[in-house]
Amino acid sequence: MIKIVICEDNFSCREKLKENLEIILNKLTNQFEIIVFNCGEDLINNYPEDAYEKVNKYGSRKKN
Repeated sequence: MIKIVICEDNFSCREKLKENLEIILNKLTNQFEIIVFNCGEDLINNYPEDAYEKVNKYGSRKKN
């Protein structure tokens, strides 16, 4: 199973990237999951336990 996480604040960019990845991955395998979210609040809401670690790894927002 391939799992791809996309963290992008711009909705249009996020959705276009997801669409393009789905096209490519569908040609290779049907076993994949693409998770897309906004780098700010969505990240914290979806991954509350380790949100700040993920933000620090994938983005520039820091815990105060």
